[in-house]
Amino acid sequence: MQDRFVVSFADGAGTYAKALMRLELSLKQVDFTGIFKGINDYGHIGSPLHKNSPGAIPYAFKPFSIKKAIEEGARYILWCDSAVYATKSIDPVFDHIKKHGYLFFNNIGFSIGDYTSDACLDKWGMSRSESFNHPMIMACVMGFDIEHPQARKFLDLYIGAVSDGVSYPGSWTNEDLQVSNDMRCRGHRHDQSVASIIVAQMGLTITHAQQTYFAYDAHKGCVPINFDKVCLWSGGIS
Repeated sequence: MQDRFVVSFADGAGTYAKALMRLELSLKQVDFTGIFKGINDYGHIGSPLHKNSPGAIPYAFKPFSIKKAIEEGARYILWCDSAVYATKSIDPVFDHIKKHGYLFFNNIGFSIGDYTSDACLDKWGMSRSESFNHPMIMACVMGFDIEHPQARKFLDLYIGAVSDGVSYPGSWTNEDLQVSNDMRCRGHRHDQSVASIIVAQMGLTITHAQQTYFAYDAHKGCVPINFDKVCLWSGGIS
């Protein structure tokens, strides 16, 4: 039974659906032999809407999509935002997940304190001063071996937090101090803030993105990138 899943989600907003199709096509072009689970229906995964609706929870579709993949038999899961696409074999990514149990990427110098609400920090028992000492991860690409105890604990916490009413909600910006009275805080990053706190509190290893498997198109020429190794990229689509 095939147990390697690449999981993604896109609703009908903007160009996300088109980007999801690009991701699927790119996986075929690099001969990915696992299962691609591209989801476009909130109801299919039992997720609240992303925004612009009563009861909406930003990025709740992500933990709900991962949970659905687990229910459908996934052992090794690579979450990719719809804007991600592959340019070469992603087997090394799954090899990393199998060896280490999980995969989280650094976020180029941003800290948890830069983009996490007061309410979320309070919920997880982390002070604002401490939050600036921990790096924020990039939740656009994450990997899990669901039978690895640390990965499973992370997922239990990450998925559970979506329904606590505090951890995920919050404004993208802090221009009017709507998520923090600390002006150093720039906004809230929802599931990414939660994931980063869990990674910090569990002491999980963070992998250098641009020197291993992942980079943004916009990183080219701005930060050092190992083009021989990077196999996943993220960029807009027209």
